[in-house]
Amino acid sequence: DIDKINNIKNISRNVKKTVEDQQETVKNIVRELSNTVMTKKNALKQDISATEYQQKLSEIEAEQNELAQLIKTREADKSELRDRISKLQLQFEELKQQRASIVHDDTVHLPRERWVLSLYLNITNIKWDYDAPNVKGFLVPNGDETCPKPFSYDQSKMTEYDIINKLWDTMG
Repeated sequence: DIDKINNIKNISRNVKKTVEDQQETVKNIVRELSNTVMTKKNALKQDISATEYQQKLSEIEAEQNELAQLIKTREADKSELRDRISKLQLQFEELKQQRASIVHDDTVHLPRERWVLSLYLNITNIKWDYDAPNVKGFLVPNGDETCPKPFSYDQSKMTEYDIINKLWDTMG
């Protein structure tokens, strides 16, 4: 019976060892499965992060493209405005020159023209009717206002040359 008991002890030890080995194997399998699950979760998180990253990157690139287009538009506007400013500066310089010319004419030529006109009026003794629709006035021969010679010429019926000749004939 001792053999049987020893045999049962051996079997019990073997069963115990087998159970412990199987428990250790199950623990190892559970650990491996847990590690695999964790690795897959991390990979999934990284995939989600990569997807989010790609989405953000796409949004940023779209915004960058919009800003680049806006910059091009602003540069074109800036160039147009510079051209416009240059043209306006040239016009301003031309207007300043024209103004200087007009001021010069007013100070030099206008008094001379007034003097010539006054001389002409004094020599010819013609008094013009500026309100008349045609060439009209009267001639005062030799400054004698007691016997003026009136004249009136219709510009629509006579040429400028004919009117001038008639005036000379009236003075003559």
